[in-house]
Amino acid sequence: MREPASVRFPGGECFEDLRERTTSEDTRIRREHEGGSLAVVTHGGVIRAVLAEVLGVDGGMIFRIGQSWGGMSSVEWVGDEPIVRYVNVAV
Repeated sequence: MREPASVRFPGGECFEDLRERTTSEDTRIRREHEGGSLAVVTHGGVIRAVLAEVLGVDGGMIFRIGQSWGGMSSVEWVGDEPIVRYVNVAV
């Protein structure tokens, strides 16, 4: 766990692979729902990947943000600019 973003488990993907896959899917979902609001329910890795991308931070740094089970995060898109409204709010 010294470098969690670079670990690739056998038969799996590393964080940067997840980030790339998640970013393209996030873009597709936002385009399909442009101008609307939506909720995406997913696991902590995907949430961290989206946050890493919108905050422009290195993948390894994103593990410094806690992600609890059931915690909610919100990103508002104003045009092409993301605004992180809250992260890991308990429900």
